[in-house]
Amino acid sequence: MLGCYAGASAVSPRTMNPAKDGEEGVQDDDGAFLAWKIYESSPANVQIDMDDEGTLNTLAGAYIRLTIPAAAGVPRQMMHYRKLRI
Repeated sequence: MLGCYAGASAVSPRTMNPAKDGEEGVQDDDGAFLAWKIYESSPANVQIDMDDEGTLNTLAGAYIRLTIPAAAGVPRQMMHYRKLRI
């Protein structure tokens, strides 16, 4: 589940219920954030909220369903992964 919050000024408070697993600011002035909650099953009744920050308030939510194919149908090169080191 993704929650997107944005406003013309700092967006605070901003909430997700059930509680979000993480959040990243996408602007230096605290005017936009992307939050996420990871589910192992379909989410239900997720609430995403923010205060009125004046102008340009934007609030959005999205559910992205990822499907992993059965191992028998996966090409061999897709069955391995590399851990990136930074």
